[in-house]
Amino acid sequence: MSSPTRERLLHSAVLRLTMQAVAAFIVVAIGLGALLGAWRLAAVDRDEREDLEATAHFLREVYEEAGVAGLIEELRDDEGLLWSEWHTLLRVWEHEPIALLLDENSPRVGYAELDDVDDWAWQTLALEDDDGGDNTVRVRTLNVPLARDLHVIVAAARGWHYEAYRDGLRAGLFWLLGIALPLSLITGYTISRLVFGRLQALSAVAAQIGEGQLHRRVPLREPADEFDRLGASFNLMLDRLEALHRNIQDVSVGIAHDLKTPVTHLDQRLRLLEHDLDERDLALEHLEQAHSEIASLLRTFEGLLRLGEIESGRRRTAFTRVDLSQLLIDLSESFEPVFTEHERALEHSIIPGITIQGDVDLLTQMVTNLLENSVEHGRPGGRSWLRLQTSARGAVLQVGDDGPGIAQEHHAQLFDRFYRADKSRSTPGNGLGLSIARAVCTLHGAHIEVQPGQPGAVFDIHFIEPGSPTPHARVA
Repeated sequence: MSSPTRERLLHSAVLRLTMQAVAAFIVVAIGLGALLGAWRLAAVDRDEREDLEATAHFLREVYEEAGVAGLIEELRDDEGLLWSEWHTLLRVWEHEPIALLLDENSPRVGYAELDDVDDWAWQTLALEDDDGGDNTVRVRTLNVPLARDLHVIVAAARGWHYEAYRDGLRAGLFWLLGIALPLSLITGYTISRLVFGRLQALSAVAAQIGEGQLHRRVPLREPADEFDRLGASFNLMLDRLEALHRNIQDVSVGIAHDLKTPVTHLDQRLRLLEHDLDERDLALEHLEQAHSEIASLLRTFEGLLRLGEIESGRRRTAFTRVDLSQLLIDLSESFEPVFTEHERALEHSIIPGITIQGDVDLLTQMVTNLLENSVEHGRPGGRSWLRLQTSARGAVLQVGDDGPGIAQEHHAQLFDRFYRADKSRSTPGNGLGLSIARAVCTLHGAHIEVQPGQPGAVFDIHFIEPGSPTPHARVA
C-alpha cells in the first residue's frame, strides 16, 4: 500500500470504527472479568472467614465442655504441646487451621509464633521444612476470647480455590492486554485495510467517471459478496448514467436537426416574403408556409413539455379507474377512417371489461402515437391491429402492423428522445412519439417493448397490477 493510501487508511472511518470496536471489546472484557472475578474472590474469602469462625466456635465449645485441659488435649500433637515449624508447615500445606492457646499471654499449646491480635489480622510466618528450607506463608488470624487472660488464636492460609481464581484473573488480564489486544489491533487493521481497499475501488471508479471516463466500471468477483453486490448496483447506475449522457447527446443532435430545418425554411420564407411583398398571392403563400414551419416548431416544444409533465409524475395524483377495453374500442373506431383513407385495414381483438388505474388522456395519447406510427410507416394494402387480453400479471396490449418493421439495431434506442431510425430525418415527425409512449407506460407502472423478429412493427405493453406474480403472458 502506497504512503498516501496508508495515510488515508489511518484517517478513514473504517479503521476508526474498527479500533473503537476493539477498544470497546477489551474494556468490556476487562470490566466483566474484574467484576466477576472480584465477586468470586469475595465469595471465596467469605467462605474462608466462615471456616475460620467455625473452627473458633468449635474450640470455644470444647473449652466450655472440657475446660482448659480438654482444649489442650484437642490442640496438642504427638511431639508435645508446642508445635514445631515442620508440623505447622504441614498443616498449612494441607489447608488445615493452626492455633495457639495463650494463658496470661503465655503459650500453652499450639504454634507459639502466632501473634497476639485483637480481632482479625494477617500475619506472615517463616517456617522451616524438614530439609532446612525456608518457607514464607501468609495466614489470616482470629482472636477468640475464652475467659479472662485466656484466649485462643486460630489461623489459616488462603485455600487453593482463592489462589486459583486470583491466578486465573491475572492470566486473563495478561492474555487480554498482552495477546488479545495486539491480535485484535492487527486483525482490525488487516480487516480495515481489506474493506478500505474494496471501497477505494469504488472511489477510484467514481473519480474516473467524474473525469469523463464514462466507460469505467467497478471490478466484480465471484462468488459475489456485499461489496460485489454494491459494485454491481454501482455499475448498473453507471450504465444508466452513460445511457442518459448518450441520450442527452442524441437529444442535442436531434433538437438541432429538427429545429434547424423549420427555422431555415422559415428564414427562407421571410426572405421571399420580403421580396414578393408586391405580389399578394405570393406573399400569402409565403405567410402560410411560414405559419406551417412555426406550427412544426410549436409541436416539437409541446411534445417536450408534454414529455416533461408526464415524467414528473404529477399526473399520477389524478388517476381514476379506466375501462381500458372500451377506450381501445373507441380509438379503433375513430382511426378506422384514417386507415381506410390510407388503403389499410385496422383490426381489433379486445377482451371486454379490463380496467386499470390511470389517466384517460395520457392512455389515449399513448395509443394514438402508436397508431399514427402504424399509419405513417405501414405498407399500402397492409393491416394493423389492436389486441388486449388478460395476463398473469394484469393485462397485455399489443399494437402492431405487417409493414416493413424496424431493424434490430434500432431497438435499443427506439424509445429515446428525438431518436429516429431515418438518419436523414427526411420523414415527418420529431422523434418524440415513442418517448412519450414509454413515459406514459412508466407513469402507469407498465412496460413497453418492441417484439424482435416480426415482419412488421409490433409493440407489447404489459400493464402490471400491484402484488401480481412475476411471470407474464405475451400476446400471441
